[in-house]
Amino acid sequence: MGKIDTTKDIGILADEINTKLRSDLTYNVVVQLVNTGWLLEKLLDVEGRKIGLSSNRYQILYGLILNGGTMNATNLSKQLFKSKQTLTQTIDGLEKEGLVVRESKNKDRRIKDIIITKKGIEEIRNSLPVILETLKYLVPHFTEEESQELINIMKKIRRHLIMRLNSGNGFSKTLIE
Repeated sequence: MGKIDTTKDIGILADEINTKLRSDLTYNVVVQLVNTGWLLEKLLDVEGRKIGLSSNRYQILYGLILNGGTMNATNLSKQLFKSKQTLTQTIDGLEKEGLVVRESKNKDRRIKDIIITKKGIEEIRNSLPVILETLKYLVPHFTEEESQELINIMKKIRRHLIMRLNSGNGFSKTLIE
């Protein structure tokens, strides 16, 4: 069977999709949010790696701090929207460096809490000035009013998304704040 040339059909369909979607305001809002979030996460990861703190490492340590210093892996995975595999790999590295420890919960050795150590707390404390300085140049200068308006809009979007996703998954309120 010979190859069927679909280039023309693909081009026509792409034009139709782009014309319809680009005129849809909701689509444009979502595309802008997704692309901006992706770029911001990549830039934060690049800048964080300069001080030895990838975005995954930072998110885990920060997530633990926001939740009293301890969480089980399942809840941490849900809160951070990270796969268990990614979480396990990152936690393995954090544990080797003494930034977190795993402790069995009760008598069930399969269920372990991830606990931030003093060294982990210091890692976040020491990185805060660098992170804050980095954020200043990653985000354009907004007036106080623009900043507050953007914060309120983003909170509204997060609340809506979490309500859509949360069907007893135990997402933390810290994601909304």
